[in-house]
Amino acid sequence: MKSLPKKKPLENQALRIDLERLIEQYKENAKKLTCLGSSQANESFNNTVASKAPKTRAYGGSASIVHRVAASVLQKNLGHGWMLPLNEEANLSPGKFTVLLGKRKDRKRKLQKSHEISRKYKRRRLELKSAHVNKAYVSSVREGETYESGVDLQSKAPDTEEIPPPVTIDGTEPIVFFDLETTGLGRDADIVQIAAVSASRTFSTYILPSQRMTIEASRITKIEVRGSKMFRDGLEVPHMNLKDALQNFLDFISRCDGPPLVMGHNIARFDVPVLHNSMLKVGLRMESTVKGFVDTLTLTGKLYKRKKDVTDFKQATLVTELLGQSYDAHNALGDVEALQKLYVEKLGKTSVTTVQECLFHYLSHEYLKSFKLLIDKKVLSQGSASKMSKSGLSLSHLKLAYSRGGDQGVRSLLKENVAGKARVTSSAKILDKISIYFGNE
Repeated sequence: MKSLPKKKPLENQALRIDLERLIEQYKENAKKLTCLGSSQANESFNNTVASKAPKTRAYGGSASIVHRVAASVLQKNLGHGWMLPLNEEANLSPGKFTVLLGKRKDRKRKLQKSHEISRKYKRRRLELKSAHVNKAYVSSVREGETYESGVDLQSKAPDTEEIPPPVTIDGTEPIVFFDLETTGLGRDADIVQIAAVSASRTFSTYILPSQRMTIEASRITKIEVRGSKMFRDGLEVPHMNLKDALQNFLDFISRCDGPPLVMGHNIARFDVPVLHNSMLKVGLRMESTVKGFVDTLTLTGKLYKRKKDVTDFKQATLVTELLGQSYDAHNALGDVEALQKLYVEKLGKTSVTTVQECLFHYLSHEYLKSFKLLIDKKVLSQGSASKMSKSGLSLSHLKLAYSRGGDQGVRSLLKENVAGKARVTSSAKILDKISIYFGNE
């Protein structure tokens, strides 16, 4: 019953009648069906013929096609050493190389056959087949009716809204480090400085805010706004408006060799939400510009122990204790340059898998809000909801998956294989809670 909905027997009488009608058709044609064997032998022979008479060339109309097919038959019946008895029959010397090649290929095929009949090989084939079927099913749940036949002929609008796929990395992606300085500590604060650095370029600009800077923010960043002028550490600095600054920032990112990973320290809780809100104000988006975000604060927590390895996880502390250096802290450009050096010399030496675990979606902070009802109803823990949102899933995405595949659609989406692990969870307890919730809804 494991593969059935809710792991219980089917109780639908109409379905039973349909199944019995289907079985009757097979029963009536049993005599025709019993003679059919496996098609694998046929496919194997077809591949042999195709190797000697490729379909990309018109051998079908040539005089050599008969000999090519005959050679395929001989190889099928006698193995790769078929040329030896053929040459002997024709009173020709088979040649030392031809004999050795035939024996080597036959020996290789024999070993392969003995391997294919082993229990380990058959189990692995079933596992791969299951993984392939699951991958195809999850893709259909995520993509909707996009690839269904006749989708353009339907009278109703097809369901083509795509659920965001999981982000995977291989370690070759370009990396951009960024940092913001703001008018305050709230997510609705204005950006007063944005800086970024890649492997070969830097970007930094000051932005004239529309709201007053708090005294504390001004003290920490050393940035002051006097009318339409901006000063840092007492010196006037050039500035631009918010839209132009953010557009320049997006242009800087787009000039990377492919969508980059964007990294920053404590960006998941503060910088990314502030950046997103600022982008919305001026009508800009950056989801498709980047591959994903990585918070180096989270990454540091996976590599070092607080108080044992480092005093705390503040960036200034990490640079001082791990690199033995100091820098111009709370200057966005100084922060990103120091963070880049910290990552290259210390944090970046970890495995790709560890970095993958720290990835989060650009809109994860918004997606997390959508799970508030499920958290309040004890359907999800705060941790599970956070993991879902970081993987790029919101409550509306789960509802969409349920509408397309029911209980199994949601389960498959949350268990989707990402770098050898479940996208969100494979815990039966958590999946059952979510399934019951959607079933009741």
